[in-house]
Amino acid sequence: SFDEDINEHNRICRKLLRIENNDLYFATWLTTIIVALYTGLGGMRVLAGHLPLGIFLTSRTIYLQIGKACGEIHHSLLAICHAFPGLQRIVFLMNLSTDHAKRMQLSLHCSELEDLIRSRMPDDVAHGERRDRLPIILEN
Repeated sequence: SFDEDINEHNRICRKLLRIENNDLYFATWLTTIIVALYTGLGGMRVLAGHLPLGIFLTSRTIYLQIGKACGEIHHSLLAICHAFPGLQRIVFLMNLSTDHAKRMQLSLHCSELEDLIRSRMPDDVAHGERRDRLPIILEN
C-alpha cells in the first residue's frame, strides 16, 4: 500500500542520512585517533629523552593541519559524489533522440499546403481574411 511504500522510503532515507553523517565525521575521527596515538607514543619518547619537546609539539601541530586538510578534501569529494546521480540523469536526457527533423518536415508540409490553399482563393478576399477562410484539414 501507499503507507507501506512511504514508510519504506523513510526507512531508507534515515539509513542513508546515517551513512552520510558517518562519512562526514570519518576524517575528523581518523585525525583524532592518529593525533592521540602520536601524542601517547611521542610523549613517551619525550619523557625518555629520545625526542625534543619542540619537535614533538611541531609534529603534532603538523598532523592536526594535515588531518584538517584531508577532512576538507574528503568533504569536497563527498559533495562531488552526491552530484553524480543528477549529472548522470542530465547526460542521459541530453543524449536522447530528438524529433526536430520530423517537426521541420511537418512544418514545411503545413506551409506548402497553406500556400496551395491560399493560391486557390479568389483575389477579392482581403489579406487578413484569407487566414480566417482557410479550411481545417486533418490528415494522418
